Amino acid sequence: MAAALGWPVGLQLSRILPSPARSGALLRERPRAGEHCLRPAQHLIAGWALRQIQGKSQGFVIAPLEPRMSATLLCLLRPTAFFCAVLSLAGTVHAADWNEAVNGDLSGVGLAPTALSLATGSNAVRGTTGRAFAGGPVDLDYFTVVVPAGHELSELNVLAGTLALGDGSFIALMTGSTFTVPPTTATAAGLLGWTLFSDTNIGDDLLGFMSTPSFGSSGFSPPLPAGSYSFWVQETAVGVSTYALSLVVTAVPEPATALAMLGGLAMLAAALKRR
Repeated sequence: MAAALGWPVGLQLSRILPSPARSGALLRERPRAGEHCLRPAQHLIAGWALRQIQGKSQGFVIAPLEPRMSATLLCLLRPTAFFCAVLSLAGTVHAADWNEAVNGDLSGVGLAPTALSLATGSNAVRGTTGRAFAGGPVDLDYFTVVVPAGHELSELNVLAGTLALGDGSFIALMTGSTFTVPPTTATAAGLLGWTLFSDTNIGDDLLGFMSTPSFGSSGFSPPLPAGSYSFWVQETAVGVSTYALSLVVTAVPEPATALAMLGGLAMLAAALKRR
C-alpha cells in the first residue's frame, strides 16, 4: 500500500512499525521480521509513554501522559495490519529571551523599537520603566516581534518579578514593525489594545484584557495570527517599576495534518478498545 503523507514543519518520521490489528498500535523493544526502523530512535513522543502489554502479545502500546500532545501519531488501516507513523520533534528550538539587565535597554523610540526574535514556546522579556522625579521624563520601552508563518501569539503572560508602582504599568500593542502612536496621545486610536498590569496579575494572560476595544483601540480576537507586532511599555509614577512578560508562540496545525491526526487517533482508540 502506497501513501503520500505531508509531514508538519519541524517534525520528522522516526519509525514505521506494522503490528497485528487485534493488538492495536504495537511497539516492540526489538524489531521483528517485517518491522522497519528508519532510524534508531530511543524516544517516542513528548507527552506520551509506553505502556507494556502483558500476555501473549509482548510489546508496548502508546498511551498519553496528558491531554496536550506535542507531537503527532498517524495510523493507516489496512486489512491485516496497522502502519503507524510516529512523528518526533526534529530538534529543540529554544525560545529567545531579552533581559535589560543583561542585553541592554530596550529602545525608547517608537519609530525604532528593539527587534526581538521569537521561537516556539515562551519568550521572556524583562525590563524596567518609570521616572526619576515628578514631571521628569518617562523611561519608555518599545520592542517589536514577528510571529512566523504557521504560528500564532497565543499568550502574553505576566511573570514573577513584575512589580509595578501606583495603579500599574501600561502596555499597548499595535500591528507593524514600528510604534507610530505617540506617547503623548490622548486616546488609544491606532492601537490594537492596551491594559494596565502589576504584580497582582502574575500568571494572567494580558491578551484577554487587551483584546476588548477601549478608548479608541480597535480590539482583536486572541490568539494573534502570524505577522509583525509592536509593544509599548511604560510607568509614569516616580520610581522604578520592573516587569517580566512571556510571549508564548505556538504552532498552528495545517488542516490536513489536524484531520490526519484525529483520524489516526480515532483508529488507534478503536483498536485498543477491541483488545
